[in-house]
Amino acid sequence: MNGRLSIDVYQAIADGVSAGADADEANATALKAGLGEVVAQAQALFGSSYVDIPDDDAREGILRTFQNEGFFQGVRWAAYFGIYNNPDVWLKFGYQGSSVEHGDYIDRGFSDITFVPEGPTLEERMAQVKG
Repeated sequence: MNGRLSIDVYQAIADGVSAGADADEANATALKAGLGEVVAQAQALFGSSYVDIPDDDAREGILRTFQNEGFFQGVRWAAYFGIYNNPDVWLKFGYQGSSVEHGDYIDRGFSDITFVPEGPTLEERMAQVKG
């Protein structure tokens, strides 16, 4: 794999956003209005549709204009949870999944990172507590 997520991951996010709009009239209205603002901003600044702007930084700049607005935050959180709640992409980020059912993160996942020095063992920690 090339270090990028599969297009299927992003398609699932888009499908979820679309389904949310289909299920809730207010959500649909906010999404349409927000996307309309993005289109209008692209037209005003570049004289073209958003998707036809060739410069990645320019497209990002347009989105940053709306980054604190409700529609954008809704899409942002849909993308966030669509990625981080998807077990198929966890290994890309070095995440093993929930550790609660495996004794919590102290015994699974906490010391797996390689850029932090090795910590004390369970026995050493218990000895410190017992004095």
